[in-house]
Order: sequence, then structure tokens, then C-alpha cells
Amino acid sequence: MTDNITKFIMDTMVADPVLNSLTESKYRAEYPRTDMLLNGTSKTVVGVVPLKVSTTSYFLSTYRSLIKTEADFQIVVLCGKGQTDAYCWSVINRMHKLFQDAEHIETTYRIFVNSISEEVKPDQPYMGNWLGTLTLSIIEFDPK
Repeated sequence: MTDNITKFIMDTMVADPVLNSLTESKYRAEYPRTDMLLNGTSKTVVGVVPLKVSTTSYFLSTYRSLIKTEADFQIVVLCGKGQTDAYCWSVINRMHKLFQDAEHIETTYRIFVNSISEEVKPDQPYMGNWLGTLTLSIIEFDPK
């Protein structure tokens, strides 16, 4: 159900050279552990996870055989670069710009980003890292 959406999010991030330079292309389809070793010049890792998914089928309507999936996905950014939250905010803000009004249309499915919310806070317990989250509300239409 969420494979197309996860692929859409990952492909969008990987295709952006600015984001890749900020994160050194360290993307995972899972939560990054807050105690993990952050190495490289950016000291940043990004994880993508679904939070909530609901599916509706429209078999008895004019949109026959259409499946609508509404999902909330969270992109988690763990940053260890710098002494403040500024670097983590720069990564989050770049992602917000990428996903604002983002869409993916193919012959087999269509994905649209409805809304975005973001937050940056110190990791708990505080180990000198910052934890940023970008929550995407997404709709996928899949003519099954």
C-alpha cells in the first residue's frame, strides 16, 4: 500500500543535488536511531516512515475500481553538525521546498502532497544532536 509513496519520497530527495550535499545522500526507509554514530562532514542521516495509512475503494461509484490511499509520512532528520539547530533547520527547510505542492503522476498511480508540518528539537536524552521532523499528508490514487 505504501510502497509507491515511499518510493516517491525517496526519489524526490535523491534527485535534489542541494539536499544530497546537505545530507551526503544518507537516506533510509526506517527511523534513524538517535544513538547512532553520525559521521561524514554533514553528520546527518534521514529516515522515512509511514505514520498512518487509510484506504478507500470506490467500487460502486463512477470512479469504479479506484483505490484512494491517504497517508501521513514522517521524514526524520538526525543532525550532529554545529552547536545549534540551524543546520537541521536548513535540511528541513530544503525538504519543505521540495515537497511543497509536489506530485507524481504516472499511468498506474498518482501521488499528491496535501500538507506539510515541521519541527526541530534536541534529541532526548540530549547528546548534542538535533532531531528534525517533516510530516507529509499524502493522497495516492491507484486505479486497481
